[in-house]
Amino acid sequence: MLSAGIDPVKALETLTRNNHKDKIKLLGVTRRVAKGKSLSQALHNAHLISVYQFGLLKSAESAGKLADGLDYIGVQQLKLEQAQKSMQAALWLPQAVFIIGAIVAVFIRLAKDQEPLFDIISDVGLSVLSVLALTRIAVLLWSREPQFWLSLFWSTRFVRERSDWFKLRFEVAFYRPLQWQLSAGVVMDQALRNLSPLLTDKRYKQQLVQATKAVLNGQSTVKALLENRLVLSSHLRAVLRTGEQSGTFEEALGHQLKLMELQIAEQVQQQIRWWPKLYYSIVLLLVLSMV
Repeated sequence: MLSAGIDPVKALETLTRNNHKDKIKLLGVTRRVAKGKSLSQALHNAHLISVYQFGLLKSAESAGKLADGLDYIGVQQLKLEQAQKSMQAALWLPQAVFIIGAIVAVFIRLAKDQEPLFDIISDVGLSVLSVLALTRIAVLLWSREPQFWLSLFWSTRFVRERSDWFKLRFEVAFYRPLQWQLSAGVVMDQALRNLSPLLTDKRYKQQLVQATKAVLNGQSTVKALLENRLVLSSHLRAVLRTGEQSGTFEEALGHQLKLMELQIAEQVQQQIRWWPKLYYSIVLLLVLSMV
């Protein structure tokens, strides 16, 4: 609706009428926006978006690309929900096999041992419940948004410098909103300043402040980012240097980000394919231990 030129307040009123689940929260958002509060802040205050999404949306607002920011957040949320459903579907059969294996283990133990039936069922049942609960926790942790893991491990130098997974997620999370702002004409120092809410880690915020000061003092953008360890991969480093030297920094960054987002999507699909195999191995060991 915003991309069609509809006023944010009117768009929120329409959304509120058609959304029964979060109607009360959306009414509060509408009132706050009508009083002059930014949409990103109003949504965050109503707990309708996360800290990470708030940072993205704030950057999009600063760049004059609010509609693009909302679209990006919506697409990412949809991808996350689809990944969760795909993972749950992939693990359904292994979980069923595990439960069947546990039932078989009960009968085998009844035939072999003289243990009371109640003790055997309690022992096996506890193992089943523990595995199912741990599986649920693992899926929830796996599907957490990148900001959670990036903030958690940013100060861990080994992870930041050695993990390709970490590098890829951070660079997409950091440079996508930067690219939005640059494409809308926001100056580099202001664009960097707007990225502070993306991570909660204090060291990240300090590094960002130092990079912003360096840019304000006339240092080249790439040098400021490199010296403050905000470019993690050698490939992106080369792309940014080439883009800066050729005067196509924003275009080169945008192209590279598309490739990186495709890489993340492929990694997610690979993880979904591998989880059941890992689960089967764990299930086999647990069932054997029950017998």
